[in-house]
Amino acid sequence: MMASNPQKHAVLLMAACATLWSIAGSFIKMVPWNPFVIAGFRSGIAAVVVVLFLRATGRHIKVNPYSIVSGLFIARTFFAFVTAN
Repeated sequence: MMASNPQKHAVLLMAACATLWSIAGSFIKMVPWNPFVIAGFRSGIAAVVVVLFLRATGRHIKVNPYSIVSGLFIARTFFAFVTAN
């Protein structure tokens, strides 16, 4: 899937990201579950994907106060997105 130049590749990845984000909103509206359950399942799937990526690339998570605060804000934004939909 590598495009001929990095800029085209970046544009394709951003278009894919926007498409998947929009589809997520549609699927959230179709599921009659509580927002906590939907957010929990989505977060669980994301955690599995991140762990698999970290293992495949040999990287490690660096935990510090900034990463904890960032994680809390991202979690709040994610839950607000699911609740709003």
